This record gives sequence, structure tokens and C-alpha cells, in this order.
Amino acid sequence: MALGLLSPLGCEPSASAPPPQTANDGAAAPKKRDEKIPAFRLGHYSSADGFVALVLDRLGDLPKVRLDKQSDVVELFVEAARDRGDSVGHWLNGPEGKHWLFLGTQGDLWFIRPEARANVTPRSVRDLATALNRDAEADPLGAPTHRGAATPPPEKTPYEKAGEQFQAISVLKRLPQFKPEDSGNLAKIEEALAAIDASMLVRVSAKGAPGGRWAPASEYIGGSQQGLGGDLGGYPSDDPWDKAAKGLAKHGGMLRGRVAFGDPSRLRTYQLKGWPPPLAAGTPGMVWMVESGNVIFVSLDGGRYRLSIPNDVDKEGLPIDTGAGSPASWPAPLQHTLVDVDTIRGFAKGNAVPAKAGTDIEALDDAWFECVNKTWAEGRKEGEKIDASPESLDSKRGKLTAIPKKYENKAEKDCAGARKKLEEGLVQFIDARTKERLALYEKAKARAAALGAR
Repeated sequence: MALGLLSPLGCEPSASAPPPQTANDGAAAPKKRDEKIPAFRLGHYSSADGFVALVLDRLGDLPKVRLDKQSDVVELFVEAARDRGDSVGHWLNGPEGKHWLFLGTQGDLWFIRPEARANVTPRSVRDLATALNRDAEADPLGAPTHRGAATPPPEKTPYEKAGEQFQAISVLKRLPQFKPEDSGNLAKIEEALAAIDASMLVRVSAKGAPGGRWAPASEYIGGSQQGLGGDLGGYPSDDPWDKAAKGLAKHGGMLRGRVAFGDPSRLRTYQLKGWPPPLAAGTPGMVWMVESGNVIFVSLDGGRYRLSIPNDVDKEGLPIDTGAGSPASWPAPLQHTLVDVDTIRGFAKGNAVPAKAGTDIEALDDAWFECVNKTWAEGRKEGEKIDASPESLDSKRGKLTAIPKKYENKAEKDCAGARKKLEEGLVQFIDARTKERLALYEKAKARAAALGAR
């Protein structure tokens, strides 16, 4: 006998439908039963129009159901139903592993139409299922003639498979002694390189390279995401990047402040036109972790990057290829070196550099801020003095109008030294880190050779 929904299922529409009840209701019934059996464990249920009617028997370890005017007793498989991690009830699955019934946490019972059984979710139950009310007592059902099954998990998408593939060879998966924030710590990266095996060496693919984002410091502190670190983009500048330049410009950046009278001002790092260069295909390294569709990739020179797994993997390809490739094919190290104040603060907060490095750079950043705001205070005092003078309103207005530009120029001049010291502090940090990264790269090359990189 067919197990699908028949039309009708043994119940003709009734002109006087019983009042709505849930599977937990113990309403008075026309048929007597053993009063020791809780009502929600055994009963007859039907839809308001009577076209769906069945007996649900939950006395045994697994529930059983029999549709009216059918002889088959189907044993159902119970499966937890969750919505965004929260328990919202249970699915009762039929022999083919699809959801037949939904039993909510409040006792509401729903019969799922056959055409919807493969796609129904807790949120779509009301649209794809029929509510059932307990309308009578029932006798326990006999031995099942068919048995339910777990719902087969949906086939994973190429996107999901890629994430699992990279996660399986990641540092955090294979070497749990490391933390997310260690991905920006050169000492920890060196430790990880000494502990990995050959299967953990990877390289950036040709399709993934253009989308690589320079993210030198981890945004994790103490295992949780914080407000520092992450991608370093900076503000765009029309000034061209000259690799032969000196100072911060050599690394692709420049410091510029918005000097507007009366407004607090911080120096910002601008990215020169042409920076950053694209991450080179074939760059060797390892996957540190995978999060929200992103691969955190650490190159053999200690550079940290974020690579996205595309939604359409089949069309766009994977961002990472397995194996480091031949050392002869590796691009030059130190493709990106630029950092800003928040990057260094992120390094320090995540213990990737000494805490003093963070406080030192913060002090230089504050020196500009304090200098500019001291100049604004001088301008305000001059304005107050003009306001209090006995001069005519026209004379006062002319002098007051000139104050903003006067003190903006003064701030640029007086605070130029603070700007220079901050740039020098950033460059000093970059130079020291570059030296460490080059030393790390040489060790990493030797380690990759020992692991048989090719």
C-alpha cells in the first residue's frame, strides 16, 4: 500500500470541526482508554477540514503512525529540529528519511505534505504543512510494517567542501597549541613551521592571488575578535607609489591629517597610488585558520593574508593550491611591508610584539593629536579676545573670519615635527620586522626543503 498522502485520507470534511488542540492536550474523548496513558502519548489527530487524519502512538521507544483507512503502521525516526542553533521541536521521519510530521516544543503537531518533505524547515512549517488537532482517543498501534530513517544530510556544496579541505590542513586544526592571534606573531610562526608536516604546505593559486588582502596583524586577542588588526587598506591617495622613495613612501604609504580648525585630528595612513601590489601567485606558506569563508594564509616570510573562498568554486577556482611548489618558482619574499598605528597596536595587544612597541607608537600618535588641539585652543583664545574687544562688529567679523585659516597653517607648521616622528617610528618598526621576516624566510626555506617541497 502506498505510504504517501492520499486524498482524502479516510476522513470526510466535517461541518462541526472540533476546537483546536495540541498534541499535549488531554481533551475529553468519545472513546475510553486507560487513563494512566498520558493523552499526548497516544491519540487520533485530524486537520480542521478532515482531509488529513491519523493515529499517533508514542508509547514505545520510537513513535508510530497510521493514516486513516490505511493498514500500514509506520515507525518514525525522531530527529531534533533546530533553528539557528535553538531547539524548536522534533521531526518525525518516514521510511525514506524525509520529514513526515513536525512536533513543536509547545506540543503543536503538523503533517507535512509529501511534495514539501524534502525542503521543509522549522521556519517554513506553517506554509508547507497542515496543523493537526487531537480529536479522539485511539488504541495502541500494532507492530510496524515500515520503519523510519534519519534524514540524509544534504550534499555539501563545493564551497563547503573547500572550507573543510583547508580547515583540515590548517595550523589551528592540526596544531591546537596555537591560537588565532599567533598568525601575526613571527616567533609563533617559526614554531609552527617547525611542527608542520609536508601536507600542510600550500601556495597561493593564480585565481586566488588577485583577491589576496594584506592583513599583517590578527584581529584576535585572547581567542576572540577585537577592534584592531585585520585588513590594511588605508585611505587612497592620488600620489604615485615610488619603490625608490624614502621613509614610509617606500612601503606604499604616507601620513596625512585632516587639519580643520576646531576638529580633533589624528594622522591617517594613506595608500599611495599603485599600492598594494597584487599578491603573487605561487607564494608559499600555510593555512593558519578558516573562518566565515576566508582562509587566513601565512606566507613563509611571516606575511599574513586573507583569501576568500568564492561562492562558485567550480567557476572561480580555489584560492589555495596544495603543496608549496618548487622553491625555484617562488616569488621574492616581503611583497608587502606597510603597517599603520592600529596594526602595531594590534600586534602588541595580541602579544605578537613587545607591549612597549604598542605604547611607543601610541605616544607618537598622541603627540600629533595633542599638538594640533593645543593650536586650536590658542585660536579659540584669540577669538574670545577679539569678541571681548570694543571694536566694531564689522572689524571683529573680519578678524574672526581669518582665524581658522591662520591656525590651520600654524598647526601644519608647528606639528610637522610630530608627524615626522610618527613616520620615523612606523618606518623603524617596519625595518626591524623586515629583518626578522627575512631571517624567518631563510629558516622556512630550509624547513620546506627538509619536508620535500616541490
